Amino acid sequence: MNKTVYIRFILFTSLATAFTLFRPVASISQTSVTPRVPCPAVTSHKNVTNELGKPSNDQPLSGTLYNCGNPTAEEQYVIELINRARADPTAEGDRLDTTTDPGIVENLQGYGTPTRSQVKSEFSTYPVRPPLACNPDLLAMARSHSQNMLTNGYQGHSGPDGDFPTRFANSGYAGGAGGENVFDYGTDGWDIHANFQYDFGNYPTIGHRTNIMNMTGTVYTEVGIGIIEGSNAGFGPQFCTEDFGEGSQNFILGVVYSDFNANGFYDIGEGDSGVKITVTGGSSYAVSSGSGGYAIPYSGSGSVTVTASGGVFKTPVSKTIDFSGGENVKVDFGPDLTGYPTQVSLVTPDTTVNTQTIDFVWDSMAVANSYHIQIATDSLMKHLVINDSNLKPASIAVSTLKDSTTYYWRVQAKNAKGTGPWSAIDSFSITLAPSAVVLDLPANGSTLPDSAVYFTWETANKGAYTYWLVVTSDKAMMDTIFQDNTNDTTNESLDVTNFQNGQTYYWDVAAENDNGWGSPSAVWSFIIGSSSVAATSAVVAGPVTISPNPSQGSASLHFTLASSEDVSLLIFNSAGEQVQSLDLGMLPAGLNNYVWDGSGLPNGSYAIQLRMGDQVENARVVILK
Repeated sequence: MNKTVYIRFILFTSLATAFTLFRPVASISQTSVTPRVPCPAVTSHKNVTNELGKPSNDQPLSGTLYNCGNPTAEEQYVIELINRARADPTAEGDRLDTTTDPGIVENLQGYGTPTRSQVKSEFSTYPVRPPLACNPDLLAMARSHSQNMLTNGYQGHSGPDGDFPTRFANSGYAGGAGGENVFDYGTDGWDIHANFQYDFGNYPTIGHRTNIMNMTGTVYTEVGIGIIEGSNAGFGPQFCTEDFGEGSQNFILGVVYSDFNANGFYDIGEGDSGVKITVTGGSSYAVSSGSGGYAIPYSGSGSVTVTASGGVFKTPVSKTIDFSGGENVKVDFGPDLTGYPTQVSLVTPDTTVNTQTIDFVWDSMAVANSYHIQIATDSLMKHLVINDSNLKPASIAVSTLKDSTTYYWRVQAKNAKGTGPWSAIDSFSITLAPSAVVLDLPANGSTLPDSAVYFTWETANKGAYTYWLVVTSDKAMMDTIFQDNTNDTTNESLDVTNFQNGQTYYWDVAAENDNGWGSPSAVWSFIIGSSSVAATSAVVAGPVTISPNPSQGSASLHFTLASSEDVSLLIFNSAGEQVQSLDLGMLPAGLNNYVWDGSGLPNGSYAIQLRMGDQVENARVVILK
């Protein structure tokens, strides 16, 4: 058995991952579930809101507004998946049989059972069940438990917030029996739903599936879905709790959504809020939530007219249903999308990007007046770094994204009619070449004595391992005197006989990493001083050590001479300008110590060049007073 898969789906060996609390409750007593009382810890949950949508029409409101809760788009999507499965179990079996969800594919290989054909066959035998209405108490309970699992890093029905019977009893829910599913490794709504339906790790015990499909036992009427995003102790990126309840009343329920992709099903981002839903002869009405869902308790029977008005509906839309069966009935509403923009198709980027400025391009749409782009660091588009809702062309250049990072992006089109659906989410990674190299020595514009030219530069970033030094006689860097693109160090020494006395030369350096060559550095220049004596090749002296470093203005320079030499010291600021020139005189062979006084210089980083006969050594010192 695949160990990773096993850990991902088995919650406990002694406790099924699906918890069902039936009436009578055998594990507690043989009597009905005791009345519920509100639990402050649940109602004060800070990570979610539970506000009603606001009706956008100006019609006077009559009757009682029923609050079914305010599920997020992800939570509403899972409710819709559950209700679709209950309405047509055979079609659900077909979808599960053909799913390409990576989590399901992985576990089919790791567990072996149930197989695709087993699932398809089993679902073909299940009865149709009425849809579930979202319940605010079950919603709050589910969210609270998902947050508790994230905070404490576990997956199960018992934790610091109590076991399921205790939480259910304290939830405030007024119904009878209840059940619960939990899953802490979800990647999206379908992944969560399909894993519950397959019930890997528990099969042939299928408690999760039983709670969803109600093919045996109690038939639930209400549900609360709590999805919290995060990661802890190897769990994540989505923690999901599904809490089911046997309510004491029936509902007319559904979702108001704009079916932009014309698939006949609610998708995330399609929900329409603020639509008033009324029922003829009913004492309650609803206003669609932020994600489009609604529910209305109804006790009548026979032919019933359900009307949606306000919000996306310019004129009211009515549907007639039969409510004579004593069960929940689902009625969905969607506006006329004629003239709305359709779904945008993304063009680029979609792979790996090696430039700092990235051009985002998508197919333009004739009916679109503007576009809305979102760029995020997560596939759920929760952590946005770009959120521009008023783009006129079908492109945008962005130069503020970070190297070595994966990003996700999507676009939607807008016109006077309304807003189209979001595009599919695409991803790309940024892996940049090194930034421009910073030069050290010779200082820009400096005149060099009759000695070797010693080039040094700062270590480049982003894992650079090769440097390309180019020296030319023209500022356009065309007349090359010397070049070396095999250098793996930050220095190079050239014999002065390569150059002409009194001539100005120019140089730059570029760095390379696995992603290519970065931009060249700034171009610096130097002049070779006039002399009739040709110098020998430079020999790099032993390392110069400086202490203290950083210095408050005075520091000791320690260096070794192979023989007695005439020594000079040049100091350059960060702009490459020479700020000090000191003649240290003839110093003896061996270890030397010179106390350098830089107290007159301002705070900053300085390059030190120690010249000892035909030897040159470089170092850096920081002054911090």
